[in-house]
Amino acid sequence: MNRPEAYRWSSYQYYNGKKPPEWLKVDFILSYFGRGKSMAQEKYRKFVNALVDVEYDSPLKDTIASTILGGINFVKEISDKHLTNKKADRNLPALRELRRASITEIIKEVDSIFRGDSVLSKKAAIYLCHRYSGRTLKEIGFDCQW
Repeated sequence: MNRPEAYRWSSYQYYNGKKPPEWLKVDFILSYFGRGKSMAQEKYRKFVNALVDVEYDSPLKDTIASTILGGINFVKEISDKHLTNKKADRNLPALRELRRASITEIIKEVDSIFRGDSVLSKKAAIYLCHRYSGRTLKEIGFDCQW
């Protein structure tokens, strides 16, 4: 049986009393389970354990790069603060996806360089989007209104 406390990368232990790292704010989530910390932790444990070995829709379907659950600004803050100087690691394949440039940013930069030459700007933007955004040409064509 898979237990959350046995998973190396789980924050479960921090919601149950272990001192969390500075960036992990457990009080907000625990406040949904009760006012007192020990009562909230107990209710949190029951909540999590109720889903162990039960089929359910994954809350990770809305994550970015399958690693960080949050809005774009939160993901950028975490990436800038904790991942900027991190070297490539085969144990963290999603790190590559977090470092990808957005299509909008690429097009904006290319347009600022190739002012007045829309044909060359478009060709350069398509090439750079394909190379650095991690998206396919079909996705780039679909996402961009040239």
